[in-house]
Amino acid sequence: MTNRSHSHLRRSPWLVAPAIAVAAVALTACSNSETSAPADATYELPAVFTGAPDPSAVDGATAGTHNAEAGTDGEKKAPVAYGFTASLKNSAGDEVGTVQLGDKQGGLTVNVEVDDSSLQAGIYKVGVTDNGACVAADQFQSAGQLRSLGGGEGGTTLTLPISDAGNGTLDTTIPGVQVEQLAAGQGSAVLVMSADDTRVSCGVVEGR
Repeated sequence: MTNRSHSHLRRSPWLVAPAIAVAAVALTACSNSETSAPADATYELPAVFTGAPDPSAVDGATAGTHNAEAGTDGEKKAPVAYGFTASLKNSAGDEVGTVQLGDKQGGLTVNVEVDDSSLQAGIYKVGVTDNGACVAADQFQSAGQLRSLGGGEGGTTLTLPISDAGNGTLDTTIPGVQVEQLAAGQGSAVLVMSADDTRVSCGVVEGR
């Protein structure tokens, strides 16, 4: 992407933290209304957890966010050396981003990059679901409910700022979670959602 700006079925308060370069930061409260992000802005945000996570599980979260594989046709992408990679697709079937998941120092590294000119500027959310399916015809409801990655109740969401050009990038590490946990069984999907929880794009985490 050239213009990079560095995103549940259950509605809950969410947090946004200012840009930082350190691995562990404090989370600050923010309104859940969408706010415009400059087209040329660069973001490095901490993982933002919802659903009253266990503080001991969140402690040490570093900057960022994102996921694995995509598509409504069930195609699989080969896992990369450190985990899995995938494409994000919107409800029209267009590829609008990429996701990478990996294991590092006892945590899950998440990288999400979005390039979708159909999106309005603002703060979006990223979440990992409990079913590895991305069916565009049902607005990605087939992906299931959001997983709790912080050890608490309710689904976990991460913030993804999107610029006026439709670009956004997020990187983070979530402690206590591994890639294989998300790929096991029914698998998982990664969703990008608007502030009102509309599912705008989806990618599937496939098993090896």
